[in-house]
Amino acid sequence: NVSILAENSFACLTTIALAARKKMRNPVIAITGSVGKSSTRLMIEHFIQDQLRFVATRGNHNTQSGVPLYGTKLCTNPQLGILEVSLNALNNRGNQSLTIQPDVAIVTSIGEAHLSTLHSTENIALFKARIFDGLRNGRLVILNKNIQKTELNVLQQQAKKKTSRIKYYSMKD
Repeated sequence: NVSILAENSFACLTTIALAARKKMRNPVIAITGSVGKSSTRLMIEHFIQDQLRFVATRGNHNTQSGVPLYGTKLCTNPQLGILEVSLNALNNRGNQSLTIQPDVAIVTSIGEAHLSTLHSTENIALFKARIFDGLRNGRLVILNKNIQKTELNVLQQQAKKKTSRIKYYSMKD
């Protein structure tokens, strides 16, 4: 048994998750959005379940503490990591995208769930776009083309700061 004594358990957890990510050589997919994170993760899991060994978020562990908790599991060097990242994990208290350093960042939607604190869907898009901050340079961003034009423009502008590889999906075209 190993015990770790830490004054700040959250900082310790984040440090361990960062070390685990540096050890892992395989890709990590990070998924954010007002809705659709879990559905997207489950769909990816369904497609790969018999072909790849993976680590994926379970339950509602997509928050500021849940993301590094699952980030620590990357030390097993799975063939793929699939992590949901809520707005809470991208906020000003610490951007967990910097910890998990995704190779693929997916934004499923921009909704109105956080209007009471962020005051506009454009601000929500700016916070969701923080998922790109940890994106490994030149890696892939996937955006839902059905996101409202103003918010989609925000996401595109922020993504272009990290990569030119931006792909889209849509229910319409």
